[in-house]
Amino acid sequence: MKRRSNYYPIPLLGSTTDNYNASYFKTNIEIKHDMSDVAIRVKTEMHNKELENLFKIGKVVIGCHVECKQTCFRKMYILSSLDEVISVKDTFLNGKTEVSTFLMAAEDINNFGSDDFIEDYKGLQFNVQQGMILGIGHRVECIINKTYDEFSDKPSICSVLMDLSAKQARIDTSDQKIQVYLSKEAFNAYRSLSKDPRYKEVLYSMLIVPAFMKAFYELKQEGGIETVQDSRWYLSLKNYYLKNGRNLEAEIKNIEPYEETQKLLQDPVFNGLIKLTEIGVDNNES
Repeated sequence: MKRRSNYYPIPLLGSTTDNYNASYFKTNIEIKHDMSDVAIRVKTEMHNKELENLFKIGKVVIGCHVECKQTCFRKMYILSSLDEVISVKDTFLNGKTEVSTFLMAAEDINNFGSDDFIEDYKGLQFNVQQGMILGIGHRVECIINKTYDEFSDKPSICSVLMDLSAKQARIDTSDQKIQVYLSKEAFNAYRSLSKDPRYKEVLYSMLIVPAFMKAFYELKQEGGIETVQDSRWYLSLKNYYLKNGRNLEAEIKNIEPYEETQKLLQDPVFNGLIKLTEIGVDNNES
């Protein structure tokens, strides 16, 4: 979201403007893509007596605008501190992504002026409306590459099977795939629901999430990796981490299985709950 200072009826503070003498508004943007989240850290330096005072009392905030044209995602995040991290699900981003920062009015500000205005604005005061931009910070473009495509087909390393002797579900990680065994009745219900794509995330939450959690817990045990290091599911998992710049063997002791599974499967619990809500609305309307 590019902004030009000559489009605005009030003086702007920033490295590309000359409306102030010694004042400055600088932002440093760091972007990290970790598994299914994109973390954007904005560190701000601001030097202007009037704007700093307004920022301290919440009348001025820092805006971080994130836009991805390929996915049509566009959102302004409001930051209230000089060093803040926002998290964006990478399902919203793909390819070229633009991050821009601004100094914005959080509410109407009457008679705004600054002792550091250049001569052209010296002594002038402005009525600033809520949402108006008072400063332009740094703007960066980055490419969000998703490297989990080969891992997106969870059944390729995790199978749901029927066990005629089973009375309850069980999980087995000792084979080439992680196996989830269901009783005949439960398996028939699963097979019926799996034909409707709306239930995919719900089924992941009920069956695949516990399976991956057990796999992580077993990997965390002493000698756990050695027992499965040649299995297809472990090699697929290990390669996925490597492509995301992580070493599974080095990190496994510090991994929290439930949270890591949510990242790995792109938040199926949240998505499953949303889908169930949508299904309920559809049923009520029919």
